[in-house]
Amino acid sequence: RQMKMQMKLAISFLAFWIKKQATLGEMCLSLKVVDAATLEKPTNKQLIIRTISAMLLFIGMFWVIFDPKKQSWHDKIAKTLVIKVKNA
Repeated sequence: RQMKMQMKLAISFLAFWIKKQATLGEMCLSLKVVDAATLEKPTNKQLIIRTISAMLLFIGMFWVIFDPKKQSWHDKIAKTLVIKVKNA
């Protein structure tokens, strides 16, 4: 049952990242996910990798405290960044 709930949550995050480059919470904070190299919209492959690695490496989210780019482990694996949107 818990696995089913986690899958639904992961699918909803992935859908928001693909459509809006942000989850609802990220949108409220004027944040969006971008490709780390180009700062453009990430590919669907990057977002799928980001979603899977976030589920598997949840503790890696705490890495942002120590990382100079504020990247979590799943961002490093997917080669993405979360950035502040200027005109929000």
